[in-house]
Amino acid sequence: MNKQKLYILGALFVTAALVLGACGPSTTPEEPAEPAQPAETVKPAEPTVPAEPTEPVVEAPTSLKIAVVLAGTLEEPWYSTSIDSLNKLKENNDYGVDIEYVYSENIWGEDSLRVMREYAETGEYGIVWSCTGSDSEYIKQIQDEFPDVLFAHSGGGGEGLGKNSAWVWGLVHEPAYLLGMIAGMMTETNVIGMVGSFPSEEINQEVNAYIQGAKDVNPDVKAKVTFINSWYDPEKAKEAAVAQIAAGADFIYPTIYGAFEAMDEAGILGFGNYVDQHEMAPNVVVASTILSWDPPAKWMLDLWYKHATTGKPYDVQTTGYWGLMADGGSDIVLNEDMLPADVLAAVKAKQAEIISGAFVVPVDQSVPKSD
Repeated sequence: MNKQKLYILGALFVTAALVLGACGPSTTPEEPAEPAQPAETVKPAEPTVPAEPTEPVVEAPTSLKIAVVLAGTLEEPWYSTSIDSLNKLKENNDYGVDIEYVYSENIWGEDSLRVMREYAETGEYGIVWSCTGSDSEYIKQIQDEFPDVLFAHSGGGGEGLGKNSAWVWGLVHEPAYLLGMIAGMMTETNVIGMVGSFPSEEINQEVNAYIQGAKDVNPDVKAKVTFINSWYDPEKAKEAAVAQIAAGADFIYPTIYGAFEAMDEAGILGFGNYVDQHEMAPNVVVASTILSWDPPAKWMLDLWYKHATTGKPYDVQTTGYWGLMADGGSDIVLNEDMLPADVLAAVKAKQAEIISGAFVVPVDQSVPKSD
């Protein structure tokens, strides 16, 4: 290699060294970076606890409309006492609800089904109440169509349907037993009578209690029982009373209208039923059973209000609701100036035993018969 080539190679080497040096790291030390601050510790979120289930929030109702279906007329105490109890609820109830009611009279059989359906279809009535127990067969046909309507039926001859149907009983067998005691202690012929409409469960139990009360204080008593097979026929009722008087009865317990006239004409004594009937026959009526629908009506209102404020479906007991003397479902009115002191004392003492539960009047719904 000649000197010229060596010179060129040397020059190239020096040049490359200078270029590489210029691209290398600076020899001046950099200021150290500030240490990073540790990030703020974030507390892990608490596990979410499922909320307790709550009742649906439903605005409390301020009003209620009730439709009442009557097989007879308001002249008959079985029906008028139902309306009396609604009037009491209207004046005062636990929820401060404004209550209105309407009623239809003389609705019977298939007409009950039609009328109850018509009331339910309006959507206006929270309770539809048939005052005939056997109308449960019609309620059964429509209750599922109207789950927000509480259907009610009162008296015997029906069945407990449950769900949105309430079965209520009006029982006066306890005061009827006390009437029997009066008849058994005061009769002079040892023959007592009873005139009734049909041998239905609610009538049977009061008549059987009446006869039992008489025989418990006077085992020699014989009873005469007549059913006229009509809910309202004063002439037939009078004829039945005349026949019983002719058979020796000197005390008669009529469960329907019509018998008082015959009793007054014959000068014999007897009793009122469901309401105080002394003013109707002041020379005849020495005491009356009192039927009150106050406890059953309040129970129906409670059922409706619970449904209306929770939104839960109705789930009514199938056994029905029985109003007894102890809770105000029945009572007795004694016309004391017409009763001997010993009779009055005995009846009041037995009434106290019934109310306290010390004495239980049996519920006998078998068809009563004459001795």
